[in-house]
Amino acid sequence: MVNIQPTEIRPSALAGTRAINQKFLSPERMLIILVLGIFISEIVEMVIVYWIDSITPIAPWLEILLDALIMIAIAFPLIYYLAFRELLRHIEERKRSEALLSKVLASMPVGVWITDQKGAILHGNQASQTIWAGAKYVGQEQYGEYKAWWPDSGEPVKPAEWAAPRAIASGEAVLNEEMEIECFDGMHKTILNSAVPILENGAIQGAIVVNQDISAHKQVELLLAQQNQDLERLRQAESRQRQLAETLNEISRALSQTLNFDIVLNTLIEFAMRLVPVDYAYVVISESETHLTLRARHGGSGEVDTKLEPGSSIRIGEFPCLQQVMSTQQSLLIPDTQAYPDWGKMIAHASAGSWLGVPIIAGEQAIGVLALQKIEANFFNTQHIGLAEVVSAQAAMAVQNAWLFEQVRAGHERLQSLSRRLVEVQESERRYIARELHDEASQSLTALKFGLRLLEQEVHQPESLLSRLAELKNLTDGVLEELHRLAMGLRPASLDYLGLVAALEQLVKDSDQRYGMMVRFRATGFSDERRMPDYIETTVYRIVQEALTNAVRHAKARNLDVILEQREKKTVIIVEDNGIGFDMSQMGKSGHLGLVGMQERAQMIGATLNIESEPGCGTIIVVEVPHGN
Repeated sequence: MVNIQPTEIRPSALAGTRAINQKFLSPERMLIILVLGIFISEIVEMVIVYWIDSITPIAPWLEILLDALIMIAIAFPLIYYLAFRELLRHIEERKRSEALLSKVLASMPVGVWITDQKGAILHGNQASQTIWAGAKYVGQEQYGEYKAWWPDSGEPVKPAEWAAPRAIASGEAVLNEEMEIECFDGMHKTILNSAVPILENGAIQGAIVVNQDISAHKQVELLLAQQNQDLERLRQAESRQRQLAETLNEISRALSQTLNFDIVLNTLIEFAMRLVPVDYAYVVISESETHLTLRARHGGSGEVDTKLEPGSSIRIGEFPCLQQVMSTQQSLLIPDTQAYPDWGKMIAHASAGSWLGVPIIAGEQAIGVLALQKIEANFFNTQHIGLAEVVSAQAAMAVQNAWLFEQVRAGHERLQSLSRRLVEVQESERRYIARELHDEASQSLTALKFGLRLLEQEVHQPESLLSRLAELKNLTDGVLEELHRLAMGLRPASLDYLGLVAALEQLVKDSDQRYGMMVRFRATGFSDERRMPDYIETTVYRIVQEALTNAVRHAKARNLDVILEQREKKTVIIVEDNGIGFDMSQMGKSGHLGLVGMQERAQMIGATLNIESEPGCGTIIVVEVPHGN
């Protein structure tokens, strides 16, 4: 930029010349020079007159003429020196100054124009003519021949708006005004236009106008601005890619921590809405070839779908957009839902202007659709589609694993349900048989025993008859005892009426009496209010019953402990004997099928069964039943 100030022209060179003359040509020196000149001229005159007079007598007038000529010869240089020398020197210095100024203006890299006090252009240096591709020396009223526009508004520069007339009118500098110009050859350039008034003795004599061509600078600025824009776009793209990578990593971390299908789907929706700013999103999963189920949704501002409630089942044929995504396994974009046939009937979401469906792939099968909705129509672009597809693909493995796990879990739950039903049926049959044995056969045998007792009292027969009657009575007692044992083995009545603790106490007591082994039982934390479901109590009873049988038949144990503990989150059953033990690697083979059966019973109720045993070290069986099963 050019920084110039108002300029005042002063005769400084002339003032300096006068100072020099006054210093070296003082009156005293001039008097001395004059006296010396007259003295020397008189001597010269006397010599000349003497020489002439020696030759021939000289006339008085000739002597007077000679004196005059000598005085003129002496006075003329003094008169010239005193009267004309200063003026000529001033003229010469001005010529040199003008020549120097012309050289300076010609060598300046910026354009310089000089105007008079009315704004008329008087002179322009070579740089100015190069900038404009010529020059026109016109008055202010013809400034229109110099075409220029203000870059901010695009309005043409009026004659009175040029810097020169404004500087002349205000007496102040006008600096660095940017404008677009049209040169005389038709080219367009950008210049900085400045003007300062020329002052002489405080009066404005004109103006100096400076033009600086900044076209190349502006092109560099535009290029730099374009490069900065490109760099900013690259930075934004890199930032988006970094954000996408971080989001995908976060998705992987979040999805790797669970196999819960609903949590996986909700996580999928959460991250999809983080990358694509939609108003509403939901996921539907294939239930069958003809039906879909809404498993997760998020968003909405009051006008959420009424037909798509979580857990609701819909016919896929009623939703052509979902059906198309499922059948083609390709994303589907509906830019304007108003132009989509029967949209309101299908989705019932009036505020949705645009819709995007992305398939959820498990293996090679489309198992569902991730649907995104936006209130505005024509919202989604290719970038949004790509982001949604990337999120769906990133979550595909987790979705597949969770989906398979849910299928396995559902099958396992169905198997457990069937197993429980089977146990219930078995126990119901056992309960019926035990009741029949007790109510029918036992009553008949009791009546027989009573009759035999009466017969023993009333009939007086020989001793052989009495002996036979006694044998029949003893046989009847053994049959009753065996029937009672069988009934207890099939289904102890105490288990139905008194609960697990009472039933195990009776089982331990009977085993102690029957097998002649020491069996200890301890139960802690149980109450009538905290009884477990009937099928769990039955399963635990059968496991303990099988453990006692194994300890007697196979382990040859003499001592056995049964511990039952009700804890905060689980029930623990421990059966420990001091028998011969066995090799754990042989479990499952002949002779250990009872242990396998106990494990199967534990699995049916969601419990865990651990067995610890070594040859000669006895056996420990630990069953843990989580609460809520």
